[in-house]
Amino acid sequence: MKPVAVLRALSLGAAFIGAAVPAAQAQTPCLVSGDVISGRVAPVTASHPNGSTFTAYILTLSPPRCVTASGQRIAAAQRLQLGGDAAHQAALSRRANAVVTVRIRDPFTPETAWHVGDVIVVDYDIMN
Repeated sequence: MKPVAVLRALSLGAAFIGAAVPAAQAQTPCLVSGDVISGRVAPVTASHPNGSTFTAYILTLSPPRCVTASGQRIAAAQRLQLGGDAAHQAALSRRANAVVTVRIRDPFTPETAWHVGDVIVVDYDIMN
């Protein structure tokens, strides 16, 4: 390869790397335990393989977000299923179809047929 071609290739490579760095820095970091997130919460009726139906409360993230759950990186989670005790479920029912802000703790990946979200959160605080 001629010296001019080598310099041109190095210049193009440096320009590409230089352009990629600001884009990478602008990306939002993955959500992790302890983060506060907002989204519209809505009841979703789902079916279990045993034939029963149940209501799950889904917090929709728009746009989808990266979430670290169970030590795994979920690149584009859009549906966070908010579980919890009866008090949490009642509070979510009162806020159905509203924007809700929650502090999440210990998000995890779906494990059973009762889990219909991209990410499951049962330990959280409703902030509003």
